[in-house]
Amino acid sequence: MKAFITVIALLAVASGGFVVYQQKNLEVLEQEASTIWPQIKLAPTVAKLDSFLVVYEKTTAGPPAKMLRDSLKLEEDWQAATKEHTSAALQAFVDNHPASRYEDECQKLMVKIAVEEEWQVLATSNSVADLQAFADKQKGTPYAAKANARIIDLEVDKIFAGKHGVLPPAQRVAGGGTGSNTLEIENGTDYTLTVQFSGVRSQKLVLKPRAEGSIALPSGHYRVAASVNAANVVPFAGEQSLEGGQYTSMFYISGLAGK
Repeated sequence: MKAFITVIALLAVASGGFVVYQQKNLEVLEQEASTIWPQIKLAPTVAKLDSFLVVYEKTTAGPPAKMLRDSLKLEEDWQAATKEHTSAALQAFVDNHPASRYEDECQKLMVKIAVEEEWQVLATSNSVADLQAFADKQKGTPYAAKANARIIDLEVDKIFAGKHGVLPPAQRVAGGGTGSNTLEIENGTDYTLTVQFSGVRSQKLVLKPRAEGSIALPSGHYRVAASVNAANVVPFAGEQSLEGGQYTSMFYISGLAGK
């Protein structure tokens, strides 16, 4: 029994000595932190603050150092996420910094980037249906115009690849600036006419029967396709170089029809 009591007493002394040792260490750390912390504040970085907190987090300088570190880390991560400019990078930012002051801005940017990324996939798509669905969803935006231009390119390609008549180039009736062109088009048929231009700026003009209209295009080389809403009438296709000025075309049914 006596030996057991002696062991307990020794443990108590050892434990008390450990507490005193820890207290002395904290006092030393406080003194060191009071010297180092003002220097770090002059030119703080996340790396410096991380290193400081490893040693001095328990000191009175620990809380303000952690607050400053978190603030700098937020800015650093936001700059990196916006520079990468991907949905994945922004989602990682939200996960790491929930309810930050950039939350609303981040959500808006994520929506914008999602559209950009969707268009990057569709930009080379050959699916008119997918492109049309995207254009309808983005109606009134530049992406809708891009999708519609891609649809025109695909439809012109399809007409060129299939049975078609030869479309003569529009007649130039007046010169003008080399950068702009106006094409006056007359639909001399009893059908709705669609004329599509695939080139520098892919656009189309739809005219009702016996109607006239015009379209403005920048100078350059175009592949042109014209079709009417009649299954038994083959489309026409040809090429046109616009050099600035006014052009005119008249479309009519000449008896060339599919069988």
